[in-house]
Amino acid sequence: KRVLYIFISLFLICFLGIGVFYFITTTQKDISMQNEQYLSEISCQNAVAIEKVVNLNFEKLSAIAAIINREDDLSTDNILKILSIEAERASYKRMGFATSDGIAVTTDHQTFDVLDRDFFYNALNGENTISDRLIDKVDGQFINVYAVPLYENSKICGVIFATCTTEFLADILETPLFGSDGYVYIVTKNGDPIVYMANNVVYSNFSNLFDVITGDQIKGMQENMQAGKNSIAQYGTNGEEKIAAYQKININDWYLVSVVPKKVI
Repeated sequence: KRVLYIFISLFLICFLGIGVFYFITTTQKDISMQNEQYLSEISCQNAVAIEKVVNLNFEKLSAIAAIINREDDLSTDNILKILSIEAERASYKRMGFATSDGIAVTTDHQTFDVLDRDFFYNALNGENTISDRLIDKVDGQFINVYAVPLYENSKICGVIFATCTTEFLADILETPLFGSDGYVYIVTKNGDPIVYMANNVVYSNFSNLFDVITGDQIKGMQENMQAGKNSIAQYGTNGEEKIAAYQKININDWYLVSVVPKKVI
């Protein structure tokens, strides 16, 4: 009987141990899945926020272009006078007007050509557009440029544009993400950087996302982004495993990527 008692006791202890292990493992898995779901939701919310801000700026520029179109005086001086008022009110770095031959004049008294800028050609073709990350021709800072067509007698005669530093969009991304452990940034579907969170130090100097991360899921992440799909990936960088939720933004070919260390999830 003593042996039987010991056997039953050991069996119960093992059974209880297995049950506790299963419970803990299942609970941890559920928490991890919930955290990943939360990460995806934050990515979606941030993507929508970026879209709203960009579209709001398109509306502002289109309204200004419509005001200019109704002016009897379409001289460069008068156009810049109108733009200067909005540039100061909206805290743009500068605003400007580019003629159809690609010569731009700005509210901060600069003149340069924009024939090497895609935003110029897109707007000249009738599109409201925002550039990817560019280097400012004046001071070398990273910028994004909004541009809309300017019409005269129902024909496009030039381009109205507004220049912002990348922090203009980065400020929108400063939503707390798992405390201070997470961060958010925007890249093109090819991995080229657009903007970062203002307090993001880890990726402040990378030239392409896929050059600085490693892991078995990178290929799938690249394929999904090329196909316009949203998902979650695990990868390594700087010796630490990360979980990233990537969400397509309906602007150009941009993706918003929310990242947290795997140990946090």
